[in-house]
Amino acid sequence: MLTAAGALFVVLVAGAKWGATQLSDAALPEPQKFDPQKAFDDGIALEKLWQAAKSNKKAFPPGPAYVDKVDRAIGEIPLDWPMAKEAEALVLRLRVERPAIEKAYQAAEKHRAEQATLAREKNLLEKRRNAAKVMETTFLDGGSDVYVSAEGKEFRTLRIRYILMSRPLVYKIQKNDVMLNNWRDLGFREVILTDGYNSVWTMKL
Repeated sequence: MLTAAGALFVVLVAGAKWGATQLSDAALPEPQKFDPQKAFDDGIALEKLWQAAKSNKKAFPPGPAYVDKVDRAIGEIPLDWPMAKEAEALVLRLRVERPAIEKAYQAAEKHRAEQATLAREKNLLEKRRNAAKVMETTFLDGGSDVYVSAEGKEFRTLRIRYILMSRPLVYKIQKNDVMLNNWRDLGFREVILTDGYNSVWTMKL
């Protein structure tokens, strides 16, 4: 006798099989008819895009994958098409420019990645400064006289000064993976714990 779970499984399997049958019996869409005019127009547009990128360094060049797609499409244009010769000349021009297009695209991608990294680092820099302020305020709100600051050129050092800082407290902080990972995610590279006098503990993150 089937259990409730077993019955449910049987129904699910049957439903899956029925769904597969329905999909296999469904009429497939008609393949899209090749349009030589569209292929040619795409090639002209690509050439104009590349010329614009060459004259304006801020314009992003076309990607190699798109160039390949256009190249293949133009290559399918029938020889008896009215503008077949123009299409052949166009694809030859694009193939001559292909190495330069790829080089420009790679350079643009590299620049875009570098800019994204700089923006991300700038954002994290502000977050590190704010995190130190928030931590200090939180301690003060809780009645603890703790000084917290983000130091260094990029604020990658977190300094925590607490008059009652001790080895047991430092040990607890070292064992708090959640806290340490949060600091790492913000981009802090070291934490300096001190009582403000002679005791100083430095932790590399």
